[in-house]
Amino acid sequence: MKLPRREAEIARLVASGLSDLNIAQHLSLSENTVGSHLRRIYAKLGCHSRVEIAALLGAHRGLVDRGDAG
Repeated sequence: MKLPRREAEIARLVASGLSDLNIAQHLSLSENTVGSHLRRIYAKLGCHSRVEIAALLGAHRGLVDRGDAG
């Protein structure tokens, strides 16, 4: 399943080890908004933790579009 652009971006940042607060600051969002996106990501991917998101992204590189041509 492909994630919408914003959710994919947040999933990548989660997989890189950033906290909700750091993600919020990086994307100019509230921490609550990041949490809402994460709940949707967990539901869509059937994940229960940030580690599972990172593992899925590593296993399925096509799950999210990196947003670049490389």
